[in-house]
Amino acid sequence: MITRTTPTSWPEVRHQVAIRRATVLAWWRGAKGEVITLFVFVWLVAATAFASFADRRDWETSAIAPLALGGVIAGAAIVAQAGYLLRPLRDPLGGRAVSTGEISIRPATPADSEAILATIDDVVASANGWDDNVLQVVRKEIRSGGHRGEYVIEDHTGLVVGTIRLDYLSPGPHQPAIGLWLGERGRGRGLATKALLAILVLAAEAGLERCYLGTDADNIAMRRAALAAGGDAISTHPHLLPNGATVSSVWFELLAPKH
Repeated sequence: MITRTTPTSWPEVRHQVAIRRATVLAWWRGAKGEVITLFVFVWLVAATAFASFADRRDWETSAIAPLALGGVIAGAAIVAQAGYLLRPLRDPLGGRAVSTGEISIRPATPADSEAILATIDDVVASANGWDDNVLQVVRKEIRSGGHRGEYVIEDHTGLVVGTIRLDYLSPGPHQPAIGLWLGERGRGRGLATKALLAILVLAAEAGLERCYLGTDADNIAMRRAALAAGGDAISTHPHLLPNGATVSSVWFELLAPKH
């Protein structure tokens, strides 16, 4: 049974921005040398190319113009590399909810804050690459009522056992991406597979044909869940976590059911 509920709220969008800001800061700390090198390289190439083009066209330009244009192009390249400002914030699922009898998925509300916090343990924090600084942001925003567009996963008793989302904000080569975590009381029960199948139903209802899931290559449980949900492993990429660590991530393509 699929029902429609309240769409993503402003606090949820605000939380998305806060998480993305923390992630980008971690990305900058871990890769600032490469970022600076990329900026300088693109700046010089763009400035040289513009100066050469202007010379061939006999344009009368200030000597600063190529440098300024090169800086703009290099800045745009860095923004694109960070993947921060160019992805939509809106919930692609439109606030829908689904219940399969075994689990339910619905948009998180401020009343869910403590239940969501209770699912975050060391295993969840480690899997997401949350160091103390990022974890502090996560907890603060959850307590303030923003849930990053998260959907809560409830078992058949109504217990919140984790969260799941589908968005275009997650760093990675494939979008829209599914992200989920299960707390201690939700792990080892096959609920990850059930949650993936349920969110694919919502994706189909929202008009999406396929979704993607990236997970640490060492996360055998999540890889099995993705395969059990019908996913196909399509690529492997290095993935920079918010804490600055780089892991090998396996990406799965999951097809939404056709109506």
